[in-house]
Amino acid sequence: MRDTSSFLIWVLIIQLSTLLLQRFLAHEASVYSWWFKPDSVVEIKISGENLMHQSVSLLRVKDPLFKRMGASRLARFAKDDGSRMKIVELGGDKELINMLSTAKDDRTRKAALNALSQLSQSDEVLASLYRAGAISVIRSAPSSLEDADIEKFKSSLMKRFQDLKYDVSS
Repeated sequence: MRDTSSFLIWVLIIQLSTLLLQRFLAHEASVYSWWFKPDSVVEIKISGENLMHQSVSLLRVKDPLFKRMGASRLARFAKDDGSRMKIVELGGDKELINMLSTAKDDRTRKAALNALSQLSQSDEVLASLYRAGAISVIRSAPSSLEDADIEKFKSSLMKRFQDLKYDVSS
């Protein structure tokens, strides 16, 4: 257990270092591009694909804390249809459904439901969630007396499926 924890801590340190380095290099590149080419605008776009892939990988770890971190990051990335589809291509939808089905605590369920709710804003992603069996997993997720957000996310997801005429009766 200790080796696994140490490994995961190092993975997070490396990820954070990589992110900081990317942001620093993007800032430096924009400063130098302005310095050498003041009449042209240079835009540097850092790809979030690598961070999305790392977030999906966090969902595969056994520790619920890392699963929640991965789900939280995916919920933040899922702001447009392109990002949502990229998360599906990386297998994030299926991992979130699996995370929800195996969650043993409310915080983990809430993180998974929040991410699924963000992903479901795309019709294509909603179809993928339906094919992956999300409806039965969402229905079977235990309700929480302590966290009203869990019921809110469950209700909004089921309403979204109903609005697009998916069979939610089973």
